[in-house]
Amino acid sequence: MDGLGGMIRHGMWRTGLALSLLMLWSGVANAATGSQVSTAEFVEAVFNPGRPSMRVLSLDANQREQAQAVRGLPFDRTKVLYWTDGERTAWVLNEIGKTKPITIGIVVRNQTIESVQVLAFRESRGGEVRYGFFTDQFSGLSLQMDRRLSGTVDGITGATLSVRAVKTAARLALWLDAQASGVSIARAS
Repeated sequence: MDGLGGMIRHGMWRTGLALSLLMLWSGVANAATGSQVSTAEFVEAVFNPGRPSMRVLSLDANQREQAQAVRGLPFDRTKVLYWTDGERTAWVLNEIGKTKPITIGIVVRNQTIESVQVLAFRESRGGEVRYGFFTDQFSGLSLQMDRRLSGTVDGITGATLSVRAVKTAARLALWLDAQASGVSIARAS
């Protein structure tokens, strides 16, 4: 009886361990993805209490080529939605982290980043980019002639690809804002 009872207890222990690990893993996965903010919620929070107008920026082949240079990645979109109240623009862009898109909201005023917010993070690692200690570093940055950000953004150990995605979105939002505003960003020689 002890042999069978021991096997049952051992089997139950393994099942309990497996369930515990599954619950722990799902909790970690939920913590990594975090809560998501819709585009509408982001725009409402940025322009509250005002009512921004939604606009479409149409890009020609030359502009798409320039956008590709800014991103360092292909850019094939011909139209990009944005919101403006006349003083600020808000952009919602998706950039790939490791394998999944990260949705990022960027607010620009006078060709300078006012704020960055990660709206949806879908990767299993690198979720630290969602927090203020990281996103606050973008406030006050602009796009230089060499298509780099005007200041340093500290990386996060273990989140290199997520950091890169947010930096790429920030550069692209600044460039798109310049296109929408008719401001020229000269090419570096």
